[in-house]
Amino acid sequence: MYQESMSAINSCKYFFQTLLQEILHQQPIVEQVQRTGQKVLENMAPSPERDVLKFRLVDLNKRYPVIACKATARKEQLDRVSPLLDQYHDAVQAFELFLDSAENKLEKLCDMPDESENAVDRKDALQVNVLAFLIY
Repeated sequence: MYQESMSAINSCKYFFQTLLQEILHQQPIVEQVQRTGQKVLENMAPSPERDVLKFRLVDLNKRYPVIACKATARKEQLDRVSPLLDQYHDAVQAFELFLDSAENKLEKLCDMPDESENAVDRKDALQVNVLAFLIY
């Protein structure tokens, strides 16, 4: 279980690192599209296509930084939480060992004869001895 959890954490870290690199790799392309789009807007006559292009450039200018910021924040959060998860898994593993040991000890205690059973057996044996003494 511990190894599976650590594998999932490492997989998640790798995924976010790859995603962040991919997003940041696109930044020069986004900047080029913005510059080219602005030049096209300057040379276009007012029309519905110009309005659509302007809307899309504004949308791109808003969305890309938000996406890059969110991906960076999630990657940083994962990096901050990862050591805590390691500590948690270490503590859980130690606690599981403690519980296993406690269960083994409890099973050994359950195998021991109960004091009340011993008392009943001794009482029965004593009654048999008393009856035997009285009869003979």
